[in-house]
Amino acid sequence: YAELQATSEELENMQQIYTVYEAQKRARADWADTLWVNLNMEQLTDGIEDYLRRLKRLDKRVRKMPIYGVVDQGMKSFKESLPLIQDLKNDALRDRHWKRLMEKTGQSFDMNTDTFTLGHLFSMQLHNYVDIIEEIVVSASKELSIEKGIVEVKDTW
Repeated sequence: YAELQATSEELENMQQIYTVYEAQKRARADWADTLWVNLNMEQLTDGIEDYLRRLKRLDKRVRKMPIYGVVDQGMKSFKESLPLIQDLKNDALRDRHWKRLMEKTGQSFDMNTDTFTLGHLFSMQLHNYVDIIEEIVVSASKELSIEKGIVEVKDTW
């Protein structure tokens, strides 16, 4: 019965990984339903970090399992995409910048504040367009700075 015991332990270990995985999957689904205008980046960051901590607290035997690495990497990839989402939350982005983003990525979306959710962003696979997004966000920030400068000049005159 040694094989049965080993199989039983392996299943218990997998169950521990699955429990954390399933909880973060449900959280990601909830986050995906969040309207873009209501998105709280701190809550998102804290949430994924909590799931990564929970995963790391699992027993060493569990952490040595191949599936642990897959789940861990998936969560880390999500965490690494958060700065990109933060960039897109930049107040400097105007409609023209979102349109440019659509043109350069070949993605199309409706930025209606009543319907646009984080899930829409997830589905666009924007992590494949990091350089384009950075370029647009930097450009938008510079444009906003110029716009503020113009307003100051107008107010002064």
